[in-house]
Amino acid sequence: MGHCINPLTLSGKHNPEIIMSEQDQVVLPQEEQEQELEINLDLADDVETLKAELAKKTDAVRQLTARARNAEELVKKNREVTKQEPVVEKAAGVDLDEVIELRLDGYSKEEVSFIVKNGGRKALTDNSFVKVAIDKIREQKDAEKAIPEMDSNKSDIERKYTTEQLRTMPLKDLEKILPHA
Repeated sequence: MGHCINPLTLSGKHNPEIIMSEQDQVVLPQEEQEQELEINLDLADDVETLKAELAKKTDAVRQLTARARNAEELVKKNREVTKQEPVVEKAAGVDLDEVIELRLDGYSKEEVSFIVKNGGRKALTDNSFVKVAIDKIREQKDAEKAIPEMDSNKSDIERKYTTEQLRTMPLKDLEKILPHA
């Protein structure tokens, strides 16, 4: 154990006039050093733990950075591909003129695509399933258009005529359509 000093003596020398018990004596640096050594060991363990965590997080950051770079490269490649002019794919036996003729005949893009996939203009004979399918799709679209728009805030007249049409309509026509006029 370390040396003990009587706290009542200022010089640190033994004063025979004052008698102290061991309990009254102050602990000197050796015990404090042991306590500090224990604290330092705990701190060293904490430092090692923190270093290990730092290494893991640094590795994770490196991995994320690499993934981000790869993603950026993919985006750049994708932009380059989309910037190129679209390639018109030609189906076997179907040329662009036939597609244009079908469009001019009144078929929609979807219908033309369906016709081309199923044999082209030849598939439009009166009894073919292509013709029947397109007719059914058109009937369905017409039926959907025929359903009145449900807007409870508008009157029948407002649903049928636009505001501009009502403003420019002659008085005689307005009297016919307005019940209270």
